[in-house]
Amino acid sequence: MIDSVPFDMNQSDGNQSFTIDPGGVNQTFLTFSPEPPPGWARPGAILVIPRKAPLALGFTPGDAASPTAILIYAYSTALNATVEVQCLAPAGSSSFNISADILANLPPSYSRTDGSYANLVIGTLGLNTAVPFTNGLATNGILLGSSWLSQSVVIQ
Repeated sequence: MIDSVPFDMNQSDGNQSFTIDPGGVNQTFLTFSPEPPPGWARPGAILVIPRKAPLALGFTPGDAASPTAILIYAYSTALNATVEVQCLAPAGSSSFNISADILANLPPSYSRTDGSYANLVIGTLGLNTAVPFTNGLATNGILLGSSWLSQSVVIQ
């Protein structure tokens, strides 16, 4: 959302544009080419992540020269708890392991249908295609495009 207006980019053509402060005195038009998302064979069903065992993720980097970000976001209505795990796989990596010690901190989800949810997200951080800019809002700004894939998960 930008200024409460839905905003979406179709990255399938590889070239995108972004306007900062549209119509304002600091309007800046930027063109960038986002990195592709990682290749990740997502399961056809909801993935179950046990909290007592390490989670091994395999993927093909979207850009071998950029890091791959891994994010798990879990919300439990019954516990009124939200936990987010953020990991960064080095450039060129094709796998990442999240230890059981880290996963144990996530609230279990879907013990009952109560509005709880969890998501696993893997993305390419487009550091190699970052676009620097300057305008009245930012003396040294940078637009960092990233592409993400997500999957609903159950934390047990």
